[in-house]
Amino acid sequence: MTTQTNASGEYQVEHLIPDTYRVQAAATGFNASTVQSVVVYADTSPKVNLQLTVGAAASTVQVTTAAPLLYSAS
Repeated sequence: MTTQTNASGEYQVEHLIPDTYRVQAAATGFNASTVQSVVVYADTSPKVNLQLTVGAAASTVQVTTAAPLLYSAS
């Protein structure tokens, strides 16, 4: 199941079947955060706080070489 946070970073998932869940948060430019083994019992609302840290900026530069054009000064 996927959900999104509101402007304050809060989220809520309703009507989960009692079970053990993994909660993961991800956003562009940040490292993902995961909490394993969140147990949901019937009629409970466990609170899971996740904190994202700024991720490393990555860029790729591709350099290619080609044979220079020959110039003839005649």
